[in-house]
Formats: sequence, C-alpha cells, structure tokens
Amino acid sequence: MNGSRAAIVSSNSEVIRFLELELKLMDISVDVYAPSAVLKKHYGLLLIDTDTVADVSVYGAEGVVKISSDISSVQGSADQRLIPWPTSIERIREACMDVLMAKNSETKNAKNMDDTSNTVCVVDEQERVISVEEHRVKLSASEYRILKELCEANGRTVLRSEIMSILGAEDGNISDVYICRLRKKLETPMGRRLIFTERNVGYRTSLEWKKS
Repeated sequence: MNGSRAAIVSSNSEVIRFLELELKLMDISVDVYAPSAVLKKHYGLLLIDTDTVADVSVYGAEGVVKISSDISSVQGSADQRLIPWPTSIERIREACMDVLMAKNSETKNAKNMDDTSNTVCVVDEQERVISVEEHRVKLSASEYRILKELCEANGRTVLRSEIMSILGAEDGNISDVYICRLRKKLETPMGRRLIFTERNVGYRTSLEWKKS
C-alpha cells in the first residue's frame, strides 16, 4: 500500500505495537495519537481503539477500523469495520485492505466488465513475469507457483495444506506470508481485491491463467 497513511488512536501500548508493526509491514506510514489528540493530517485509514477512546472525529480519514474488547457496544456504519480485541494479524490485514481499496471500488468495477480484467497473462515464463490489466510484475518462484495454482483452481478454494505442499513447508503460517506478498504486488497497484481468504481453510481467486 505504498503512499498510504494511517493513524492509530489509542493509549494501550499493546494495541499500538500490534497495529503499528502490521501496518508498517504493509508499507503504510503510521502516526500514533493519544485519545485526546486532534488529527491534523489526512489519512486513508484511521484505527480507533474504542476501549481507550470515548469519541473521536473521523474528519480527515477516508476509512475507519474500530477495535474493541466489547464490539457489541460499538457504533459502526456501512463504511467502517468493527473488530474484536484481541484479534489476529490476518483479520487486521484484511480489514485495512478492504478500507483502503473501498475508494477505488466503483471505478474498478467498471474495468471488471472487460474480459481481460481477470486474466493473468504470462509474459515471460522463464523470468516469471506476468501481467493483469497491463500491470506487469515479476514474481518469485514460489509466488509464481502459488498464483498459478490459485488461477487454475477455477474458483475453488485452494487449501492451506496444498499451498504448504507447493512451498515444501510444515508451518501453515508461511502460506499467509506468501499470499500477503502476492497481494502487495497485485492488489495494491490495481486497487482491488483479487485473492480472497476462506478463514481457516485456504484461498481462492477469480483470476484465470493464460500463457501469451
């Protein structure tokens, strides 16, 4: 998410460390505010720890993620995400991606009507260069194999165990790492979700694999 900025409003050091680390791994610039502070910049994403923040103006933020140990008591809206605390890195990552991509959804949906918008074209198989909607990207060997497996599954959810087999790994968390890398290379510049998570099961995509 290069160029994106996020603000965290909380006085809970544990929450701040957890969120700040994950956002920075997503290449998002982060500013931290105390509950009583006033946001002075424009942010694409605002994360509010409602356990320590009674109320905060969302002025200057395009999208909001509210985090609370008692999510049932938190007021939300259609353009906000509500997440219970404690939570998982995967859940934070997905909420942030959804919020940051929301602004581009309408224009991207128009492009999706094009038959080529969901096609992964192999530009250079040896160098593992692919393109989607004329966006070219070079993948690592593992990223290439995983994306090819997802595309050739024809919408079926590829199990985490299948991805682990591709990677020759025993730790299931390594599949999350590679999916995150693929999302950064494909979803971030295109501004739309391409790989979907089936929680605790695996991943799927509507992309189709095509050799040039």
